[in-house]
Amino acid sequence: MEVDHILPLSKGGKDEHKNLQLLHRHCHDKKTANDGSLTGIHDKNHTT
Repeated sequence: MEVDHILPLSKGGKDEHKNLQLLHRHCHDKKTANDGSLTGIHDKNHTT
């Protein structure tokens, strides 16, 4: 598991609890690859 910024720091996100989520490593990698700045994926069918 990895800690992910829901709204990335590069887009004004903050290091606050409400802006953090846990993602599996491969999900975090996929999220990063999709937009290059970690803007957020929320697959409700994927359990973390």
